[in-house]
Amino acid sequence: MSAKVVIYGSTLDNNLKVFEDNYIMMKNNLRQLLFDYKAPTAKQNAIRMEMLQVLKEEKCFESTFCNPGHFTSSAFVLSPDEKSVALIFHPFLQIWIQPGGHIESTDQSIQNAAHREIEEEIAIENVVSVGWCTDVLDLDIHQVPANSRKNLPPHKHFDVRFIFKSLSWDLAARNEIKDAKWVRLRLIQSIETDASVCNSIKRMLELQQHVE
Repeated sequence: MSAKVVIYGSTLDNNLKVFEDNYIMMKNNLRQLLFDYKAPTAKQNAIRMEMLQVLKEEKCFESTFCNPGHFTSSAFVLSPDEKSVALIFHPFLQIWIQPGGHIESTDQSIQNAAHREIEEEIAIENVVSVGWCTDVLDLDIHQVPANSRKNLPPHKHFDVRFIFKSLSWDLAARNEIKDAKWVRLRLIQSIETDASVCNSIKRMLELQQHVE
């Protein structure tokens, strides 16, 4: 008989053993990524160390775990010429940010969660890794305001960020996302966004210049 369990914020009919195996796999995947991440600054290293501590929490992937918060995964998707990035207009935060979101039970890894969010939010199915950044782009911890609609108190998102390149210029806003567009990397400060997005794009430009 299957057991009804809550996994990563979703209620599923699933065998408990499958739940446990997937949970362990997700934790091991993220732990290895954090161990391997070569933080470019002292601040990034401090974030890395804090994330390793949060990873010890039993419910750190659950979207309702708010003390202190939970892990998310996001993706900066470059255009085919690697000069623009795909951004969405976030319906709750009301700013332009990268596609991303909560971890789900079907995700086999943190990277897989980022891939899923790309397809769900901007309808891009074919992306590839870029040779100059194949693992974590950078890490971010940001405060999320209380959400009365979801009955969630203020909490933190521990966001693990990746970079991919789209094989097509086609994109479209999907699901609850109302707008999406390509933005030139060097014009990022001309739109309504936040400091963490600017910091990630600054890091991208530094990595690009390093290989040119």
